[in-house]
Amino acid sequence: CAGQREQFVENCGPQNEAQNETNCAKVFKMLSTDELTDITVRETNTYAEQKIRARSLIPFLSRMRDWKPVTADE
Repeated sequence: CAGQREQFVENCGPQNEAQNETNCAKVFKMLSTDELTDITVRETNTYAEQKIRARSLIPFLSRMRDWKPVTADE
């Protein structure tokens, strides 16, 4: 026996105006930690090194030839 679904009648979404609007970069900076940045830097550099090592011939105009390890300051 199939029942009837309830009808949602309440207001959805934010009910208050934002007090201090901010952008995504500010929110990310507030939530990220030095440890998260260090992990991201380490894993990015490891991934790039593995990709470059896996290629036997890198084309002359490839961006891989210009790779420089990233740093936390970037």
